[in-house]
Amino acid sequence: MKIAQVAIAKDEEKNLEDCFGRISDICDYRILVDTGSSDNTVSKAKEMGIDVYDFEWINDFAAAKNFALSKIPNDTDWVIFLDLDEYFDDKSAKNLKSMLESATKSDLKFDGIITPIYNIDDNNEIISVIANISPRIFKWQKGLSFESSIHESLSLNGGNVVVIKTNPEIKIIHTGYRKSDFIGKNKSKRNCDIIAKKIEKEPDNIDLIVQWADSALAGGDYANSKLMYCKATMLINEKTSEFTKNSIFRNLMNIIAREENDSDISRIDQFLWAYRYAKNLNPRNPDWDYLLGLFAHDMGMQNTAIIALMTARSLSLTFDDFVEVYYNDERVKKILKDYNALEE
Repeated sequence: MKIAQVAIAKDEEKNLEDCFGRISDICDYRILVDTGSSDNTVSKAKEMGIDVYDFEWINDFAAAKNFALSKIPNDTDWVIFLDLDEYFDDKSAKNLKSMLESATKSDLKFDGIITPIYNIDDNNEIISVIANISPRIFKWQKGLSFESSIHESLSLNGGNVVVIKTNPEIKIIHTGYRKSDFIGKNKSKRNCDIIAKKIEKEPDNIDLIVQWADSALAGGDYANSKLMYCKATMLINEKTSEFTKNSIFRNLMNIIAREENDSDISRIDQFLWAYRYAKNLNPRNPDWDYLLGLFAHDMGMQNTAIIALMTARSLSLTFDDFVEVYYNDERVKKILKDYNALEE
């Protein structure tokens, strides 16, 4: 079994060690496509033994990623295609190869594996846990390509790839929402500019609006990302995907929880509005109670925090996406223990 790790990058020298270094011992091929770095990304990658290729940036992530796919050797069995602000935690890195060996022997017919992605802040605390619609781990085969110039997704011969979900013990950490990650970078503005041109042609396209808000949020523009998420709530209909709806409310609730320019009463009212809306759309998703519990804890609302976090733990035991994610969350357990609501 041969594994190739692939990524595209621009000015990501500080993330190379986490992204590539943690799983270097299991990868037979390591490929980096650089889209115009001005820092030491290229030289550091070469020092790490990574094969580096240059690609002239043309405002199209799919084009850059497809160029990267073209560099993968034919005898590759599995591809790991992370963004540079993503990495496997220590436990996942240790278990990744055995998981892929088991997947190779599986009788299930699938193209890729979906893993939980943990968004963390500057304090390494979990902001949210998501299931990405495009697999970071997939079988190498002819016909694979990325589509869409931004927020690109993997396809097979122009159609959808078949994915399965892995055990939540294999997790990806995403640092892209850290303030320290976006300060001094133009990635957010670049992404917003690309999406804005598409929105001009399709002003009511909810997916584009959410993509713009996601990019603005990653760049620290909380005010405008909040406005766009709120606009998106008015465009939700029966055709809106669960991924899009979850992204809207997960990020909107996180923004409200972080705001400092509104009164506590205003923030509580806004947060509860978003919580009730999200809960009505998908009452079984533990994210909503998890976020409410953390918000209530920060606001000193002990009873609400206890009820919400206990509910999130309970729901996560049966939620289809990633079982037991919040049940085993250390931050949740610590808060509940501090309130004497959870036995040691």
